Amino acid sequence: MAAEIIMPKAGMAMETGVIVQWFKEPGDTVEAGEALLEIETDKVTMEVEAEVSGVLLGVLHDAGDEVPVTRTIGYIGRAGEALPQGGGPSGSSVPPALGAGPPVPSARPGGGPAGDSWPAGETLARGGGSAAAVKGKVPATPAARR
Repeated sequence: MAAEIIMPKAGMAMETGVIVQWFKEPGDTVEAGEALLEIETDKVTMEVEAEVSGVLLGVLHDAGDEVPVTRTIGYIGRAGEALPQGGGPSGSSVPPALGAGPPVPSARPGGGPAGDSWPAGETLARGGGSAAAVKGKVPATPAARR
């Protein structure tokens, strides 16, 4: 199975990186730890190393492309292996943990959807936001209670 090459997140505030150049071409053999490409952030230019050995199966973004962090930019696999399903520029995606996931549960009393109205006479406690805060109880850790 092909391994993804992703745009690394080089700092907490980094949102995108620009691919300066690829050191390898699709079809070239790659060794783990070998420099694959050079990226530029708002603060630094750095090399990205291969995490696995194999053959560079394909690149999804070319030099000069600005790519969001954690986006798939290429694949390394075995010689002759096809790119994974959707392994093209339109198929690159943010990993599920960072992308659009299931809806966040409502913090409203009764857990109803956002379009519902508030129950009559109920207000949120200051700084709260949970159903427990509405009832006058604020969940806290033992250290916070002290």
